[in-house]
Amino acid sequence: WPLAALVGVPELAGVLAGWVIARAVPAAALKGALVVSLLALAPYVALHG
Repeated sequence: WPLAALVGVPELAGVLAGWVIARAVPAAALKGALVVSLLALAPYVALHG
């Protein structure tokens, strides 16, 4: 149980934080942030993946 709590509590906190952010920020801004982050990570994944 301690390991489950060690993994599960931060995961649950992240889900709740993401839900709050998704409800507060307009969809267009979230979409733009997703596009930017994917384009920024694409070269790394292509070269090191």
